[in-house]
Amino acid sequence: MKSKKLEKQNLLQAEQELLSMYRKLNVEDKTHIYEFIKKYKNEGPEENHPLIQKLLVYGYAHFTIEGVVEDDKLTMYKECLEIFTVYKRYELACLAHIGISLHHRKKHRYAEALRSIQDAELLAIKRLGINTRIYVDLLINKASIYWFLRDLDKCNNSLLQCITIELSESLDYAAQFVIHTNLTRNYMLYSDLDKATYHFDICKEITKYYRNEHNYAAMFIHGSALLIKKEEWEEAIVLLKQGYEFYINTSFHLRKAELLKIIGEFYVIPENPLYDYSASIPFLKQAIAIGEEHEFYHFVTAVYTGLYQNAKHAKLFEESLEYLENYFAYFLKMHNEQQQQPFIAGEMRFAKESHQLYIDGKQTTDKKILEELSHAKIENTKLLNQLSDYEKIISTIKEDIAIASNRGQLKSAFAHQLLDKIQGIIKQQLDIQGYLRLCEQKYPGIIKNLQRLYPDLTKTEIKILQLIRLDLTSQLISELCSTSLKNVENHRLRIRKKIQLPKQHTFTMFLDALPNQLNLEAFYKA
Repeated sequence: MKSKKLEKQNLLQAEQELLSMYRKLNVEDKTHIYEFIKKYKNEGPEENHPLIQKLLVYGYAHFTIEGVVEDDKLTMYKECLEIFTVYKRYELACLAHIGISLHHRKKHRYAEALRSIQDAELLAIKRLGINTRIYVDLLINKASIYWFLRDLDKCNNSLLQCITIELSESLDYAAQFVIHTNLTRNYMLYSDLDKATYHFDICKEITKYYRNEHNYAAMFIHGSALLIKKEEWEEAIVLLKQGYEFYINTSFHLRKAELLKIIGEFYVIPENPLYDYSASIPFLKQAIAIGEEHEFYHFVTAVYTGLYQNAKHAKLFEESLEYLENYFAYFLKMHNEQQQQPFIAGEMRFAKESHQLYIDGKQTTDKKILEELSHAKIENTKLLNQLSDYEKIISTIKEDIAIASNRGQLKSAFAHQLLDKIQGIIKQQLDIQGYLRLCEQKYPGIIKNLQRLYPDLTKTEIKILQLIRLDLTSQLISELCSTSLKNVENHRLRIRKKIQLPKQHTFTMFLDALPNQLNLEAFYKA
């Protein structure tokens, strides 16, 4: 009896330690997670307990320990979710949902990321209540997704909701800092400088008690942006340089590079009375040097893009062409697949010729293309508005069902059945077309290639291959196509036979080789 009580205490302690590490919001500092692993992996009295095992798995995934790569994380988080739910550790289950959502965010699958957070919200409302710390975590993550979806209103509302939650004890400084720095940014975009200043002043007060190297850069970046909006130029550059000095002796190399980039860009803001093109160059080149050293190629290409535009506006055409060539050199490093290199070489040739036409004072855009682009933007706006309307409806119904279920006004099984039906309707009307369009954007020509090489494939089979190309699971494909999981698995078997795909090869391997006939022939010979 005594050992069981001790085991329960140790399990609760391990859970709280993991939650605390997650909330430190610093995945680059691995000191605490290594101590956690050492404590519970081999020496803990409950080392074989499934909960301890999955707490360790979550730690490996979230902090990227022992060679864990991004593609492994989704499976790891799902395993954790299953065990945490079985053992009724609902706070940890919400944490696993957050992990799944973070993975989808990194893969730019924002609809799936949002769905994971919404599932966790329902779980939290039903089992834990909204006045809990984990619900704040969910709202912060939800706000981030809406930010990436460019929905500023929903992002802002999620952050404001965090402030209204009544916790048994004060919200920790880490969460407060994230909430108020992001509200500062949002209100600047709304051009509400009074509210932006209000939240920034709260941030400054918080920094008297809390400083986290991982996210402290937001203080300098958003603060300087606010000062620029107020046209307090000298104060803005002082704050940015303070930020760089704060990070200069740390291992947060990307933060240093980002601040150097922003300082460089500060000097070429057209309305800046301190405008000095020559002063911007050393900062931007220093940012590039850090990016090159640590292989932040996406960052380096972004800096070269800015340098090219700045030099072009300053009419330094030879210099701008040099920056353009450097941009493509790093673009090639990011996309070094052999089949993409001819495409990138063509893009580079086109960019150089357009650059020369610009210098010669010639038109560099096609009116017909611009008209088509304008039409596409209008259609896209319509779709986004439609999606927003559907999401408002589903969010309202979800909240009503959750509240009614908590009060005992609805049977839980009925509530979930109703919710599943509503989600199914939304998916059927919107998501399937959205995913298919996304596949065509990411992998142009996939339908034509499949039809040309495998004319026996049906439209449904091609649609399923498109969804597989986006790394969607069979379960999600079945939901999107409004069919059973078994039906999807049967389709996969028929497709495998038609394309003569060997058992040792996956559909992903096949689809990777598809764009290039030579690659495909080599693939079948392997």
